[in-house]
Amino acid sequence: MQRNRAKLKQAPLAPLPLVGPGFLGLNTERATTAGFESPNWALKLRNVVFGDSGMLELRKGYAVQTVTPMTNTPDVWRLHEYQRYSGATELLAASRRAGPVVEFWRSTDNGQTWSNITGSVSSVTVKWRFVNFGDIAYATAPGHRVHTFDGSGNLTEIATSPVTNGTILAAFGRIWVGVDGTSEVAYSSLANGLDWTGPLTGALDLDNVWTLGLDEVTALAAFGASLVVFGRRHVIIYVDGSGSVLGVDPDNMYVVDTVEGTGALSPDGVVSIGEGDLWFLSPQGVQSLGRVVAEKVNPLVAVTDNVQALARKLVRENIAAAGTIQAIYSPENDFVLYLFQEEQTILLIDTRPIGDGVYRCATWNNLPFKAICQRSDFSIWFGLAGGEVAKYDTYRDDGAIYDMEYASPWMNGGDELHNRLKIVKQFYAVLYGRETVRCTARWGFDYRPWQYTEVMENEYIAEGGEYGLGEYGIDEYGTGHRMRRQYVGGMGEGLLVQLELAVRSLDVDAKVALQEVGMHAKIGRAG
Repeated sequence: MQRNRAKLKQAPLAPLPLVGPGFLGLNTERATTAGFESPNWALKLRNVVFGDSGMLELRKGYAVQTVTPMTNTPDVWRLHEYQRYSGATELLAASRRAGPVVEFWRSTDNGQTWSNITGSVSSVTVKWRFVNFGDIAYATAPGHRVHTFDGSGNLTEIATSPVTNGTILAAFGRIWVGVDGTSEVAYSSLANGLDWTGPLTGALDLDNVWTLGLDEVTALAAFGASLVVFGRRHVIIYVDGSGSVLGVDPDNMYVVDTVEGTGALSPDGVVSIGEGDLWFLSPQGVQSLGRVVAEKVNPLVAVTDNVQALARKLVRENIAAAGTIQAIYSPENDFVLYLFQEEQTILLIDTRPIGDGVYRCATWNNLPFKAICQRSDFSIWFGLAGGEVAKYDTYRDDGAIYDMEYASPWMNGGDELHNRLKIVKQFYAVLYGRETVRCTARWGFDYRPWQYTEVMENEYIAEGGEYGLGEYGIDEYGTGHRMRRQYVGGMGEGLLVQLELAVRSLDVDAKVALQEVGMHAKIGRAG
């Protein structure tokens, strides 16, 4: 027995590497067991994006673009890019200040300065939505008629338009709106969003279509050559059976598909992600219309299956606070961002599936955004308090440093070591960045997180890097970014271990990424 103990004492440390930490994304559904399935899940992923190389990367920050804020420094709750036939673009905004007073603004210099275009519009709701049609911007909100802005003067009401429930769509040569207090979808004249009473106008009555009793129109969308009407418990798809060159002619439309048991919570939760799919925010989380139609016998399958509890909590708390939920799809970044203003949280969903309908998720936390907008040049913009707007840019939040945060799942070391004690001697992280990178490590054992904390700083070395070379033997693009392996002494023991890292760049506004984490441990007795 003494010889066996001596042999164990002299045994080398066992490396337990985790390449591609967080590669599968955030998992809040199986917090205690996700690591047994795969160590590549994460129990915390904040302020990250999923890089093309497979590394977790720091998200970009926001840079304030406003030089002269809006008068009375209101909160900017809506942003929209108004596009003109000439190719010129403007920013339109809806704001709210104490009162409550809702006002409307335009900026012709990318948000640097603003002019008030409220005119005679009187509103207390921030749930305005804008669309472009022809050379005119159209807008409406619950309890309001359709309004227009044509590039001069103020926002103007179309007196003959219906009072809407806040849903509006520009598609198939018309403006479509949900009519307040009814199950109707009204549409304007062909190629004329100003005409709501002429012979080419009309309405669809969804009372004749709902199959689960009374419902209400909550969102409208164009899905290829189909018109999609969302209720709270229905998804109704219309097509034009005659194959009209207009895409959809209301006189020839019929219902081609109906999905019961799911629907959209709000018009702003519906976003086209390209490649023939729509994602919508439902009571079950974020769902794919393509999957729902294909699997309508079980429409409860959601894109956000791995963060279902988190998604439902965000939705519940945001709706309870009467906030709006807005979403954009960025093809340049391969993600959808859902903004929950009341929680100052963004739910990121990477649009590149890593399995059969499995999408990676992360969160961005403690952000002061009131509105989100993607412009025609694919840049992402945010509405802020104080009558200002900001752009998704740089790696600072209005000049302030922020952390990329990652927490591993509870790991048992695999089948061979799952019941063996791990006596941790050392942790390490393979980091990518410029100048001084600080990494704060916290770890714990057996479902008791954060028992120990260590801080490590890795200063930039002018020559060399990991293995004496920059990444691929050169600095990436000559910017001075390098891979570096950083160690921190470990302590403690247990059957299960969890590691949490907070990583930041101290010196420069630059990308930071995490490629690998791991530990060296002595393997002890069976537990």
